Amino acid sequence: MKMAENQLAPEDELKFLKDLNRSLMREKADLLMVSHLMNTLTPLSGIEAITRQILQIMAGMLSGNNVLLYYLTGNGWKSIDLHNFENLSPFPEDPLVARAINSGETIDVGKDLVPDASSLSNLNAGFFLNASRIDTAGEKNNDATNGLTKKDMNNSSVMSMAIPLKIRNEVIGVIKFEDMLINYASLTPQIENISGYLALLLKSELSNAAELERANARLLQRNDELAQAQKSLKFIQHSIDSIADSIFWVDESAAISFVNDAACKNLGYSRDELLGMSVFDFDPMFPREKWTSHWQELAGAGNMVFETVHITRDGKRLSIEITATYVEYQGHKYNCAVARDITERKMAETEHQNLQAQLIQAQKMESIGRLAGGVAHDFNNMLSIILGNSEMIMEKAGPESPFTANLNEIRNAAERSTNLTRQLLAFARKQTVIPKIINLNKTVSLMTAMLSRLIGENIQLAWKPSENLWLIKMDPSQIDQILVNLCINSRDAIADVGRITIETENKVFDRAYCHEHADFLPGDYVLLSVCDNGCGMDRETREKMFDPFFTTKAIGEGTGLGLATVYGIVKQNNGFINVYSEPGLSTVIRIYLPRYISCNEVVETTIPDKPAPRGNETILVVEDEPAILTMVKKMLTGLGYTVLPAATPEEAMTLTRNHNQIIHLLITDVVMPEMNGRDLAAELTALQPELKILFMSGYTANVIASHGVLNEGVQFIQKPFSKKSLALEVRRILADG
Repeated sequence: MKMAENQLAPEDELKFLKDLNRSLMREKADLLMVSHLMNTLTPLSGIEAITRQILQIMAGMLSGNNVLLYYLTGNGWKSIDLHNFENLSPFPEDPLVARAINSGETIDVGKDLVPDASSLSNLNAGFFLNASRIDTAGEKNNDATNGLTKKDMNNSSVMSMAIPLKIRNEVIGVIKFEDMLINYASLTPQIENISGYLALLLKSELSNAAELERANARLLQRNDELAQAQKSLKFIQHSIDSIADSIFWVDESAAISFVNDAACKNLGYSRDELLGMSVFDFDPMFPREKWTSHWQELAGAGNMVFETVHITRDGKRLSIEITATYVEYQGHKYNCAVARDITERKMAETEHQNLQAQLIQAQKMESIGRLAGGVAHDFNNMLSIILGNSEMIMEKAGPESPFTANLNEIRNAAERSTNLTRQLLAFARKQTVIPKIINLNKTVSLMTAMLSRLIGENIQLAWKPSENLWLIKMDPSQIDQILVNLCINSRDAIADVGRITIETENKVFDRAYCHEHADFLPGDYVLLSVCDNGCGMDRETREKMFDPFFTTKAIGEGTGLGLATVYGIVKQNNGFINVYSEPGLSTVIRIYLPRYISCNEVVETTIPDKPAPRGNETILVVEDEPAILTMVKKMLTGLGYTVLPAATPEEAMTLTRNHNQIIHLLITDVVMPEMNGRDLAAELTALQPELKILFMSGYTANVIASHGVLNEGVQFIQKPFSKKSLALEVRRILADG
């Protein structure tokens, strides 16, 4: 029978069907293999789990001593085998793998080998051997051969091969089989089919791993940054809390947003308490109505420095210097204020200003005092001449002379002028005094009657002595000057009826008190206080009240030297004076005089004056002012004395050397051009050891006195002096031993 065109012969058709069946079986096996791969690998996560599972699948698919998987990571090529041995290198050292990477093709090496029973048994253990079964004649049988024929197996080889895993011609990995016992050529389609899938799966996992690694790296970096930020924040917070100044962050509504430890400590509140407060709660200088303008001013300037006051929890007021900075942060506006406690600095500045004012006042008073003392010295010399000559003329003229009245006026004017110069000397602390140990109560009591007459009947004088009053060492006449001047000023301050109170009291000042009162020194003092209920004084008057010639009285009613005299006397005796007065209120002047303590001296008692007898002793008078020398000579000669006048110290020494008889008394001026009075006295007593000395001057030099206070044993008479005063002093010295 003739066959149709293109119709296959039965034997060829059978062969075609067998090949088709074998192909379909292989495709089915491929589909089963891919499906199993997907079912096995898809649930897994993590590159390590995926790679190990791939190795297990490949080992089950093809028999070999080892299976390795190479894949590219961000750090190089990593390899892993069935034995969990891992390695990382820049590029695989295995030449077979390197060739597969470079060529992108499957590379194999090996030799032919006739398989034995054990080899065939190994094939039966493969994972995919259930796909088809072929007998030795090409038919199916019960031996699982993975679709391979006996012919395929008989052509088996021992070989190694490297299969690249590619995506779009990019090699991302390699699977290497070492020492396989299988015919490679028969499995090529299966291996190449699954390699693409494995490449995609590996690429996805590598991408996920890389992304995860990058995410982990970013997280680690972020954690490091956060840790560093926290460290920096702690450091900054510690630094801010270590600052002694208070730091506040204040918002636009004056609410406190941040404080440091110093703010809590300085104000006495906890941090939580301060964060719930506003500026208005502790700064009285910023009431609510002023805050808006202050904020606008700060926002415009950017920075401000000003002083304010903070009130602490316990009510203490602190002087504060604020350095304010306007800050905008994350859409919010703040005032970053650094508050420094300047309370002690302000106190020091005030104390410095007070000390500076006191220094200026002391320098002013000292300068005026030197001027006043110099004027008084020269004026005293002239008054001595006027007073002495007027007395001698009156003695000679007698009371019946028509010039007696005129001479009395001259003498009275000279005496009033003498009192004026003494006040100047008292202010200048140049007044020569003879201190005595006195009880201030007794001295004041002797003056109360005179003071009552002085202030008038419309003013009551109250005398309140303190019991057990300490003694002082002072010239009693200076107490008289102080009380007279103070009572006169109090009288003039009282318009009509009033009261003047004099008190005494013991006072003790310690170092703490003196630290707050720069004029005072620690120690025991006797207080003499004069208080009136007159018109009082304002601050300007108080600041000038001790200035010489300063007066609030009408012209001709006061010299302005009364309080200046009081000031000079108190300072000369190392005392202090305080004044308390306000306009319309009473004035209190408190004088503190040092307590005198000694067991060797007794309190001075009052002894009535005795008229000095005339004498016939020889007296050497040394005075560089010719008119005074002539006057003193006339006074002494009229009293019966023999007088040796000398105009210079040199002339006095010459007279003494040439005088063969005893000279009983030297009366010498203190300040002279060639030699001062003390040095002259020392020279002359060397020539005549029994010589007695009487110093005279209108201005006390330091050669005989310390700050105007006469040294023990030194005799002195103040210019100007009357003939009677000179006679009494000369007679007392000559009669004294």
